[in-house]
Amino acid sequence: MRRLRTVLAVIALLLPLGLRAGEGLWLIQDLNSALEKKMRERGLKMHARAIYDMDSPGAGVADAVVSLGGRYSGAFVSDKGLLLTSGIPAEDFIGKLGDVGKDLLRDGFWAASEQHEIPVPGEKVYSLRRVYDVTKELHSLESQLGNREEAAHRLELAYSEATKLSCFAHVYWEGEQSYVLAYKIYDDVRLVAAPPAKCFYSLYRVFENGKPAVTSKSFLVSVEGAEKGAFTAALGYPDGTSRNISSIEYRYQNVLTRPLSSEMGRARLRILDKWIEEDPSVKSKYSGRVARLRESLEDDAASLAIEKDRGLQQIKTSKDEEIQARVDKDPSLQGMWRNLLEGLENSYGKILPGERDIILRNETLVDGTFVAGYLIRAASAASIKEATDILFAANRETDPRVEKELLAQALSEFYTNLDMSYFGPYQRWIQRRFGYNWSEAADYLWGKSLVSQPSMTAELESIDDLANDSLLKFLTDSPLVLYDINDGHASKLKDAKKFSSDYLKARYWAGVRNNEPDYPDADATLRLAFGAADGTVTPVTTLLEGLGQGASARWKAALQKDFWGRWGFRVNGKRHKMATTFMTDIDFADGMEGSPVIDAQGRLIGIVSGGTQSSVVGKRAYFEGSSGSVCTDIRFILWTLDRYAGQKRILKEFEID
Repeated sequence: MRRLRTVLAVIALLLPLGLRAGEGLWLIQDLNSALEKKMRERGLKMHARAIYDMDSPGAGVADAVVSLGGRYSGAFVSDKGLLLTSGIPAEDFIGKLGDVGKDLLRDGFWAASEQHEIPVPGEKVYSLRRVYDVTKELHSLESQLGNREEAAHRLELAYSEATKLSCFAHVYWEGEQSYVLAYKIYDDVRLVAAPPAKCFYSLYRVFENGKPAVTSKSFLVSVEGAEKGAFTAALGYPDGTSRNISSIEYRYQNVLTRPLSSEMGRARLRILDKWIEEDPSVKSKYSGRVARLRESLEDDAASLAIEKDRGLQQIKTSKDEEIQARVDKDPSLQGMWRNLLEGLENSYGKILPGERDIILRNETLVDGTFVAGYLIRAASAASIKEATDILFAANRETDPRVEKELLAQALSEFYTNLDMSYFGPYQRWIQRRFGYNWSEAADYLWGKSLVSQPSMTAELESIDDLANDSLLKFLTDSPLVLYDINDGHASKLKDAKKFSSDYLKARYWAGVRNNEPDYPDADATLRLAFGAADGTVTPVTTLLEGLGQGASARWKAALQKDFWGRWGFRVNGKRHKMATTFMTDIDFADGMEGSPVIDAQGRLIGIVSGGTQSSVVGKRAYFEGSSGSVCTDIRFILWTLDRYAGQKRILKEFEID
């Protein structure tokens, strides 16, 4: 993933920071006449029902859009279950195949026949079949049961039974809008093609009863490309965002949550970097973890810089003032939320000390080491075999030197930053015995833990015996209940959550009453983002510059040959150029990678590969200039299949206009 993102970062730097903004991440079921009008203003030439029609499943192109494992988006490109998605999941899968995987990452993998397509254990593909508005049903059930989660669960069971599909409830605006989404889930997923690293796409196939699944909808492909200003849209499953939080909650995050978590993360990263530099054997175990941690820290730092430059705090403050003004003018809303912003301000001010302590607890005891996760999962395993397998994995996949130093760092932060009233009896005993000698304390806890003694793990007879594990005992000796009861924090937090809930309800109704409905925060459901191509394409030379010395010589030679055949596009009447990626202003959020990008007629012209430089703010905001996507051109994908890999059998499955 890091290799792929490095090239995308180079590409994104070619772009201006502020493309014209798209229109957000709309629920596919919200594709109404008002939204269609906005899309037509941007250049849409097809009816909105041809994108998605709630009353006619299988009629719209959205029916060919899927979620891969709830992590990436994808598109069916044939009626034989052929699925086009991001290159990242294939890189992750191939990277776990050892030495064979190293070669495949360098040279690419191409299944010679259907029988050579590789099963991907545990992978699932979710295909949305129907969306049901259950707002009234949820309200009624919640009133009867007094519990929203239980009401949503009962609706899931009822709709699953009625539809014979896998149904999931999604609640927006604190219950003011609720849906049940019905999916067909494919759990026989096989890898078909994974081009050399930095090609930005991969192909999978879903099977049913041992045969390629017959899909009801697949995309028609266009090789015309996207000219400057041309309409583009992406359909995908963006991961969670918190764009609709109030300015007060946003300020709370910037004052407390983000700085504290970043500080702790940087301390862990320094330890990991040191050990990777000192000992190459550590790299194989921690490189992926280090990459994810570094990316998270870098993205958050970049996001903060852009948010500050664009004045996001003031943008959110102005939005809140607008919402409060609308509430104050509407008698039916005023009675419920007259002093909403004042209540938010007061309640969030009261929870700061207690929340600081909880963050410190989580960053030290839960996330301070990697081995903690293994221990906690083992303790909650369903069987002794599952527990021992987890513990053996901990022994294989971590390094005791690294974990002990991370543990010593966590001990230091835990004991020096938290009041002793939070310490459990075992934690107090450790402190009395070792004082401020964090290294000795870490050695002791590690040495008496099962994670350091595989022979003892093999003799484990009961999961209950894990309760006496020294390290697990230490990590769980400071339960959250201690933090909840301290200075009445639980009650203060409940008030803050109540005001946040009221804020979202007020935001929803203030928009609806003024005919300006907003879209809810992303939650890995099918969304539509639209805008226009900006005319910027990335030439092959830029891709070559980012390949590095480890890339396949054959792959480099093919790119340098500059021969694109029928997949190149015309310049001055000659068909001899190739665009690896193109840029649009359509909105981006994590999870959109692999999303199909369509033109004004609904034809597939590429897939989303990542966000532009400015899109890193997407988790917390959407505003003018905050969006943009880097999209892999379908012509480049088709060229790799045809001229580089010679995959005529796969190419024949694409329907090309």
